[in-house]
Amino acid sequence: MARNLHFRWHISGAMITTSPLSVGGMSAGTIVDLALAVNGQGNYYIPGTSLAGALRNWMSRNYDSEISDSIFGCIESSQGNDDGYASFITVADIPIEQKNLYFEVRDGVGIDRELGTAVDNFKYDRAVLPKGTELNILLIIERKDKISDDAWQSSEQAIAHLLEALKTGKIPIGAAKTRGLGRIKLNGTDWDIQTRDFQTRKGILAALGYQSKEAKPEDAAQPFVYTASTNSSQSTNLAISISWHPVEPVMVKAEGDGIAVDILPLTSANGRSVTFVLPGSSIKGSLRTQAERIVRTVLGIGIVDQSNPYVKQNYPTQIDVPLISELFGKAAKIENGDQQGRIGALSVIDCYANLDITPQSWANIESATTEAQLRTSLGAVGLLDTKQAMHVAIDRWTGGAADQMLYSTLEPIGFEWEPIVLEIDIGRIKPEKRCVEIDNWKIEEQRKQYAAIALVLLVLRDMMLSKIPLGYATNRGMGAIAVDSIKVTGNGLDPELAALADVKLENSNLNPLSPELLNTLTASWKAWIASQTNRKTEVKGGTAS
Repeated sequence: MARNLHFRWHISGAMITTSPLSVGGMSAGTIVDLALAVNGQGNYYIPGTSLAGALRNWMSRNYDSEISDSIFGCIESSQGNDDGYASFITVADIPIEQKNLYFEVRDGVGIDRELGTAVDNFKYDRAVLPKGTELNILLIIERKDKISDDAWQSSEQAIAHLLEALKTGKIPIGAAKTRGLGRIKLNGTDWDIQTRDFQTRKGILAALGYQSKEAKPEDAAQPFVYTASTNSSQSTNLAISISWHPVEPVMVKAEGDGIAVDILPLTSANGRSVTFVLPGSSIKGSLRTQAERIVRTVLGIGIVDQSNPYVKQNYPTQIDVPLISELFGKAAKIENGDQQGRIGALSVIDCYANLDITPQSWANIESATTEAQLRTSLGAVGLLDTKQAMHVAIDRWTGGAADQMLYSTLEPIGFEWEPIVLEIDIGRIKPEKRCVEIDNWKIEEQRKQYAAIALVLLVLRDMMLSKIPLGYATNRGMGAIAVDSIKVTGNGLDPELAALADVKLENSNLNPLSPELLNTLTASWKAWIASQTNRKTEVKGGTAS
């Protein structure tokens, strides 16, 4: 049955991806494991369901359920009956209309925590749309009948907040959002908002496109009041910007090989040019490794089965470490009828080199057949310090070069990189379900959140001490970096964390943090460690629920 409407607003905007984007679909080919979504015309597109889900998730995490449901609909009403209703926001599919657009391939792999090598059956690759892909978004918002002006004003403010967040790139979409992908923002000054009035004859005629003296588009009443005020947000987050420079060559290995050189650094589109990139997934993996090392050390958690020291844990169990799963995420699986997967609270953005190379110039480097051609092609794009390094395995019996084990690597150096950007959504860090059933679950939640922040600061300290290399061949002389400074900003923080709202860390220490903040974080960190130690004792004694 049709529902009565007062007004309808058509809100459109030209968006652009500020990082690669992956929205999965079905593919009959075998080029990549995770293919992109393709519509019936054979073109890439973003399903409206993908964007609508991201918008609703953002709304539900920033506003109470009453406002969120009043906009996006619900199955049951707030009174608990089945008087639900459909969403009042319609999100159109987003076709990708750019010409000559080619997808990029990003690799993923699981690392065995004991061996440090790739885990069997955990290697995959995904297709991504490159940074700079253009998207045309259309949202249709309806004002339902029998809603008071006060109730609509609350919904209107929430929608305005949603549009501002989407405009400024605060709502990622698609897959791997915490690993560098899915960032979009408005590619222009503001939204184009058209009003449709269904309460008057003139408004209906104007909405139907009937042009006459009595019906003009500008006659439509009740314009949508769009402002950038964001004072209703309930989200709490930290943003961390790390200024750094490479000490040794830093790169992530590309999937394909060159001709004159075997191993090439990974590149990605950056507008109309290409440049070197450290994917967010690679940086996040390095940070996770160090964070795991810290937590395993303080809790005494090994990688082997505690009941049988000769049996190594399987990979999903290896990476299921307390506090690490909340910060960095956990693979989805079903245990005892419950969904055990979770998105991590920490996101890492792709980091690009401050170097623009035309696609043709990079193709010349890839296709160079001799060392002389390679040097000429590198010099043409200003990579004078980048060299072809030769490597060989040594035969342990003869002491000479092993047969067929000679290879070369293009080791990039001599240019600057963008800052590494981390974002922490503190609200995603929740206590275990067993803590929700006791009176002090809020205390448990705060303690866990503060302990997670303390852990991140310990990892940043180690990064400033040059203990965390990045990228490929970190055990073979590559990947060493030096941190120049770390800028921390926050939003919606508790009073105890307010000092983190604007902090700059330098000189490999945490001294710029206030003594009060350090005491708070240290106490929470120690209390969390004690709670985990007690939990382990309960499990061994058979008293845990």
